[in-house]
Amino acid sequence: MEILFIHLQQYGIPLSFNAISAWVTSVSGRYFLAYFCSVAASGIYSAAYKFMMIIVVLVDVFQKSWQISAVQSYMDSDRNTFFSAVYKKFVLMAAFFSFVLLLILVPLASFALSKTFSEAIQYIPFMVVLGFLVTLPSFWGVIYLVVKDTRGVFLSTVIGAAVSLVMFIVLIPAYEIGGCIMASCLGYLSIIAYRIIDCRKYLKVDNFAGETIILLVLLIVVACLINYNIYFAALLNVIIIIMFVKKYRYVFISK
Repeated sequence: MEILFIHLQQYGIPLSFNAISAWVTSVSGRYFLAYFCSVAASGIYSAAYKFMMIIVVLVDVFQKSWQISAVQSYMDSDRNTFFSAVYKKFVLMAAFFSFVLLLILVPLASFALSKTFSEAIQYIPFMVVLGFLVTLPSFWGVIYLVVKDTRGVFLSTVIGAAVSLVMFIVLIPAYEIGGCIMASCLGYLSIIAYRIIDCRKYLKVDNFAGETIILLVLLIVVACLINYNIYFAALLNVIIIIMFVKKYRYVFISK
């Protein structure tokens, strides 16, 4: 019983500290905004942040649905192929939801936000980009849980939190809410990079890096265009979605 308790401590304590570090990465930005800028800026950021959570919740449903399969498939001989295929679908689903949300973003935000937070609309497209990045580390987090390496989960999140904190101090005074979003993006990119590299000792998963970068760049381009010409942005987004579905339709319907 004592040995079991020790193992539970070794497994659970890093997850507890991981939760604290995750909070620093995801929430502390609004406090830096309140300190460096104003409480109003923090409120606008918080309003925009809610739209990012739409992507996180949608992708989280897919993530939870395959966790059991991850445990069962880890000991299989073709596990690298399985995890690579799942990660590809994971990235594509997150990107697809992000493009669709960008398409309906302005009418949705206009309906959901009060006039008090109408200024948040200009930042919401970039929150969608952040939402895309927020979802990606969770795939690698499942691998850590499967191999019972919660220390890896903790270390990666601490690194992301540290990068975010430094970037908050550097970018928020100069770019305010935009700087806060950029700092958060850099924090999550740090988590993704660490986990991809560190998880190689367990699995040889195709990280789908080239196409992930292309999808990320396209999301950023559409997000930028929304604030300059919403109609051109919508047209470009529709074209991207059509090409996306045409290219990856077999990925979504394959077993």
